[in-house]
Amino acid sequence: MTTTAPPIEASDVPLRRAIRVDGALSTAAGVAILGAAGPVSAATGMSTAVTAAVGAGFALCGATFLALARAANVRPGGVTLAAGNAAFTVVAVVVAAVAAPPLTAAGVVSVLAVGAYTGVIAAAQYRGVRRMSAQV
Repeated sequence: MTTTAPPIEASDVPLRRAIRVDGALSTAAGVAILGAAGPVSAATGMSTAVTAAVGAGFALCGATFLALARAANVRPGGVTLAAGNAAFTVVAVVVAAVAAPPLTAAGVVSVLAVGAYTGVIAAAQYRGVRRMSAQV
């Protein structure tokens, strides 16, 4: 028995693309962080255990996002993902401010860079959701 992917409507494409990009980049970053947990930990000021947990979390989230991009109805997951990324942006700024003493300057910059990334990708996902809403 063969299976085929569900048909993709033109209005789905921007949201699916944003989710795929997020999934690919999150997975790649997670694997890279896991593979270099020691050096990343030393550079950022996070413990090796926290660094490994962050890497594993990114990798698992990224894999989930890639699966979500293949859903027949991507809109509900896209709404949740865009909101989650927006919330993560706020959390990253708070973490950078609150955890600044144990974090090195590179650690603060890294956390803020992740926050900036999630803000940008949340905006792209939100635009994809809005485009789908406009064409319903």
